[in-house]
Amino acid sequence: YLSTSFSLAINSVKPPPNSEVRDEFTAKGLKQAGEVLDIMRLPQDDQYGYNRYLDYLHYKASEIFTLKSEEEYQLKQEKEKLEKAEQKQKIRFAEKSIVKSFDNQTIADLTDLSIEQIEEIRINIAKK
Repeated sequence: YLSTSFSLAINSVKPPPNSEVRDEFTAKGLKQAGEVLDIMRLPQDDQYGYNRYLDYLHYKASEIFTLKSEEEYQLKQEKEKLEKAEQKQKIRFAEKSIVKSFDNQTIADLTDLSIEQIEEIRINIAKK
């Protein structure tokens, strides 16, 4: 897609009447040049309408990008919230297990907490 400023710039330059880019031409960039020439050949009102259409497409693309970014952010927030809740649940289970005299290795096996984390929980329980 052509940028709006580029599209507006080409409006002031009119192509020669016989200019065309034939399909059999193979030089790099000729396809894009042909598209530009096609737009330049449009009447002024049609060029304006085309540029408005491009602006609309840019707006919609930006809107979709924003919605996608917001959704990704919300998913990330929900995932972090869930992970924190799971961690709290593991800690509560570890605390109950410590009170019931389970050893550190058993608690680690049941909760996936490290031995260091369990020892820290034991210290915090002893302080209470």
